[in-house]
Amino acid sequence: MSKKEGLDNIEIAEYLKISRKTVENQITKAFAILREKLGKKYETVLMLIVGISAKKGTLRY
Repeated sequence: MSKKEGLDNIEIAEYLKISRKTVENQITKAFAILREKLGKKYETVLMLIVGISAKKGTLRY
């Protein structure tokens, strides 16, 4: 949701009716799984995701 729809963690938490900390923890877990599964390709894939988000104007800092 944060990358695809451009929502920040607070907006995701409100939408899902969960805590902001839960959102942060789940995003961290997801990136850890991606890092593990993709290995050396992780950085390239991450840059593609960030690049696509930036192009769409959905990237938030």
